[in-house]
Order: sequence, then structure tokens, then C-alpha cells
Amino acid sequence: RPNQYLSIITATSVVAGYTTASSNTSIATAALVNGQLVVTPVLGALGTVSITVQATGFAGSTASATFNVTIVPAAPTASTLQTRDNRAIGRFLGLYAVGVRDTDSAIARVDFYRDTNGNGTYDDGIDLELGSDSNAAGGYNARVATSTFSVGANTIFARIVDTDGPATIITQTVNMVARPTATTITPPAGAVNPRQTYTVEIAGITPANNTNVRRVSVFLDSNNDGTFSPFTDRLLGNAVYNATTGNWVFTGKASKLESGANLLFI
Repeated sequence: RPNQYLSIITATSVVAGYTTASSNTSIATAALVNGQLVVTPVLGALGTVSITVQATGFAGSTASATFNVTIVPAAPTASTLQTRDNRAIGRFLGLYAVGVRDTDSAIARVDFYRDTNGNGTYDDGIDLELGSDSNAAGGYNARVATSTFSVGANTIFARIVDTDGPATIITQTVNMVARPTATTITPPAGAVNPRQTYTVEIAGITPANNTNVRRVSVFLDSNNDGTFSPFTDRLLGNAVYNATTGNWVFTGKASKLESGANLLFI
């Protein structure tokens, strides 16, 4: 009959409670939170601590277990590596590491490299360092020369280093184009008077069509120093692409020139 069987109405754990302790609370602390053991590193502290958990029974007996926890530096992070400015070989290129941060230390610097051997992986001592920035003001960036770049895809690395030592590598690919050149510049055949127009024809431009050449501009050497400066020399206008000949032709007004010889820059 049911009343002849043993009936267990309630049961209690044989463990009365748990306690936990850290061997070095300056590195990490230990606590029991909602039945879970939580180990919390101290900000900026590194090293190894021993965590001990002890269980105590209702009869007063105890049992314990100890394990080690090693706190290592967190690596810095960044969201993206961006490239800006001119992407023609020989011109300067802007590199910007965006969203650089670190959770346990300060950022020491950001170094920028080009993947010299083309294997897609940062190689210390092999890849070419392009620049470095240790000043967070204005973001971590560098304005780098591109004379060593290759036409087409170039892999760029940003190596983010924090004061604890760990470094993080982020990667970006930038497609470079050859700097345009011209083989022949044909000025007016003879002198022109102020009421006339004149033409300058530019031939043998590489790249050889107007798809890759944005514009061909003509400047007057305003200060007669023989050196081109887009800030001081006067822009006379832009040449027009001639699809039939493949040349660029500039038509200008002689009234904008000085008497005598005029030096023009293309």
C-alpha cells in the first residue's frame, strides 16, 4: 500500500555554502554572483593569480579546489584603414587608421607599411614602413610617398601598438594608377597678337585615352621662376580630348599672356 513506502517530501543540499578567494586582489578579484564564479581583472594589472573555491557541508566538513588565472594585455583594435588623396604613383597618399582604441592601456603609435613581398601578410623587417603616427590628435594617419608602389593593387598594413606591447594589424588594398605622361607638346607655330587665339597640342599622353585621364590643364608661369606651382601660377584653362587623333588640344586667348616669351606648364 502507498503508506507502506518511504516518501521524501523535501531535500536539502549537503553543501551549506561556497566561498572563494584570490591570492592577489591587486591583479584580479573573485566573487560568487547568482551561483556563478566571476573573476574580474583589475584595470591595468597583469600576471597570474590563484583562485580558490571552498565548499562547506552542513556537518562542517570542507572541500576546496584551486586553479590559476593569467591576466594578459588586451590587444588594441581599429575599425578600418582608409586611404585618401591621389592614387597616381609618384603622388602622395593619405592613410588613416579609424576607430583606434584599447581597453586596458594607451595607444603608443600606429605604423603604416606596404606589403613589399605581396604575400598579403605583415612581415616584420621585410615589408616597407611608410610612416608612423604617435599623436592621437586628429586621428592616427600618415601622408606617404608612392614612388615605390606598383601599378594595380597594393596591400597596406596599419600596425597598432599599445603601451603594454601587443600589436594588431589591419589591412587595406589600394589600386594605384600610373602617373600620366606626355611625349610631345606643340606650341603655336609663331608669335600671336593680343587679339588672336592660339592652340597648344599635347600628344602621346599615357594613359592614352580620356577614360583614365581626368583633365589636362594649362598654366602660365606667372612669376617667371621656371618652376610649376599650382598656388602661384595662373590656370589658363583645360585642354579638350580629340577622339580622332587621341591628342589633347588647348585653345587660349593671347590677351591673357604677357608681351614676349611666355612659359606654359601642362
